[in-house]
Amino acid sequence: NVPVIRLAAELDDAALLARLQALGFTSLGEGAAHYGLSLALGSGEVTPMELARAYVPLARAGEAIGLRVREDDPVAVPHRVLSRAHAAAVVEALSDPAARIRLLEGRSPFDIGYPVALKTGTSSGYRDAWTAGFTHERTVVVWLGNADGSPMREVTGGSGAGPLFADLLRRAMEDVKTRGPLWPPDALTT
Repeated sequence: NVPVIRLAAELDDAALLARLQALGFTSLGEGAAHYGLSLALGSGEVTPMELARAYVPLARAGEAIGLRVREDDPVAVPHRVLSRAHAAAVVEALSDPAARIRLLEGRSPFDIGYPVALKTGTSSGYRDAWTAGFTHERTVVVWLGNADGSPMREVTGGSGAGPLFADLLRRAMEDVKTRGPLWPPDALTT
């Protein structure tokens, strides 16, 4: 989280908000001053569908495509919203299993047998817990919370939403015979 806050601090106050709105976070309706730097950590309230819509371009090397909820939904035409290199850099960070081990104290539900990129989140007071992530082929977002907005009992994105995310992703990937890489190998240089 520290590098993200540092980057956000270097941006124009409204640049991060404008970029997030361009990626489909339409529920971020307040001005940039309302959110501050914490917007980079997810302080703005968004819907799970908006979160999924924003993660799809990361899974597709910077190309956005409309979400399909049902198998018979039409396949949309992709369009570029991020450079391949920028998308790959974010995906590389989100797929670092060592970062998850430190965060989850060695008890990661995300060792599912193939590479996955993901981010977990827990709101202040344990009101929301979520995990969003993807393989090249599938994007999954899980949100847990009480319908009335009351806090849960120390349920976090990693411990609560994480195991459900891992189970859903495994099921979503059952019909995928050949798994693509999380990012194009030529999109990053060491």
